[in-house]
Amino acid sequence: MEGLNYNISNISDDLLNAAMQQLWSKRDYDTANFYTTGFETIIFNRDPSFVLKTVLSSSVGFENELLIIGNGHTGETLCRTANEQNLTFHYFDIFSYNWSQIENLLYNRAHISHLLVGIDSDTPIEQIPVINLLHLTSTHKCSLIVYSESSVDALNDIFGGAIDFMICGLTNEPPVSFLVARRSQLVQTEGNSNSLNFDLYSYWQWSMRDRTPIIEPMRV
Repeated sequence: MEGLNYNISNISDDLLNAAMQQLWSKRDYDTANFYTTGFETIIFNRDPSFVLKTVLSSSVGFENELLIIGNGHTGETLCRTANEQNLTFHYFDIFSYNWSQIENLLYNRAHISHLLVGIDSDTPIEQIPVINLLHLTSTHKCSLIVYSESSVDALNDIFGGAIDFMICGLTNEPPVSFLVARRSQLVQTEGNSNSLNFDLYSYWQWSMRDRTPIIEPMRV
């Protein structure tokens, strides 16, 4: 399948798994059975913007709306991608601190289903208002997508395990990116994308082609 390749030259599976795990969590996971956490990993030999397009195309329906919170060129990337997908979206600068306005928007726009947060490479993670963002997703039952252009360790730990889709780049040359996604969210993407090239469900199924038929139960 185009865009998906586990045999990337000059990059070992062990190195990829170690890099993904470091960015995802400080917990020590068995990478071979990572799916028992309730999450799946998918590696793309494409840049992170391609992965973002795939996630948005497959998870946000045309009847739904997207709330984007970011800043700088990263915020521009998120808005441009949402616009290319013909999605209805609302954008706020992550440092605007106008949280009452954001809350009012969510109360008045019942079709907002996803919160897309952009973390740029110039902003320390300590400056990201994580508590406010988690309050929004919890109160308004939004799925949380985090797009990170920064190498932040244990990003899912920082977000209290609330991330549904996490998109990060691993290398620029060759371009390698990865997605960590909650399995319950991946199941819901089947048949959603209008483009085979951006069909997340198909990429997920392809990524599991070598998995043993004996599936271990999810570990809490």
